[in-house]
Amino acid sequence: MLTLIVIVIMMGFPDSVHADGLGIFFGYIAFYDPTHSWADNRVFDLMVERTYGAMTNDVLISIPLFVLMGYVMERGALVDKMF
Repeated sequence: MLTLIVIVIMMGFPDSVHADGLGIFFGYIAFYDPTHSWADNRVFDLMVERTYGAMTNDVLISIPLFVLMGYVMERGALVDKMF
């Protein structure tokens, strides 16, 4: 997995592409069950559970609100008035 990460980075793909793509690929291999079809693989359920878990985290709501606060202060020239 580390070798493929280095190869994909050297090829110039963005970080999100190789992190998501290789995570899905190796997760599919890890949870492969030949008795089920490829669409019923457990890695797809895990992706949904992790995404929902991150979205329902109350602490992470502060990040976009902090960015919004900085944007509003910059556009309203509040920082210049404060100095």
